[in-house]
Amino acid sequence: MSQIFCFGASITHGYADTQGGWPARLREFLWQKDQDGFNFYNLGIPVDETSREVASRLDNELKVRQGSEKPNLVIFSIGTNDSEYFNDEKKFKVSIKEFEKNINKCIKIARKYSERIVFMDLVPVVDAKVDPIPWCPERSYRNKYIWEYREILKNICIEEKVYFIDAYDRLLASSDYMHSLGDGVHPNDIGHEILFEIIKDYLEEKKLI
Repeated sequence: MSQIFCFGASITHGYADTQGGWPARLREFLWQKDQDGFNFYNLGIPVDETSREVASRLDNELKVRQGSEKPNLVIFSIGTNDSEYFNDEKKFKVSIKEFEKNINKCIKIARKYSERIVFMDLVPVVDAKVDPIPWCPERSYRNKYIWEYREILKNICIEEKVYFIDAYDRLLASSDYMHSLGDGVHPNDIGHEILFEIIKDYLEEKKLI
């Protein structure tokens, strides 16, 4: 029996989606395909989770759930929160240098449990709604910063030969997805369905599911 682990923040957790987010949709899809063939763990935390927090908890999360049978599949969706900008202090929540370090740490740890490691692209925001962030007005999300972090992530994935779902441009160009971001960051049911389709299609294409 294979095991699937999803790590991320509020979007991965399924915030703002009545069906539990793209991981819940992926789990249901896999259940329909193979009712006895996998264990599925959504380990997204619905707070300001960054690469720092994921890297610090990753080993323990995987160790306590590690089964005797493989292959495992580890999916990460992190980075947007790292790029959050503190306007007064003129700094990022997680610096680019630390972000690089954390991503490499995640890959190193995940490889102890699986060679099937996937990073989902960072997701765009609606700048006009979150620059500044209404619920945290001293901070901002900006697509120009998100792009910098996703380029770092993409290049690390290429260098380390792990899977990367290249989706940022596709999402930014999708009016359906961008209109699904009611608060400027979190997709609703429509947006999560789009994310699910992108992730599912990639995993099938690469024969990971």
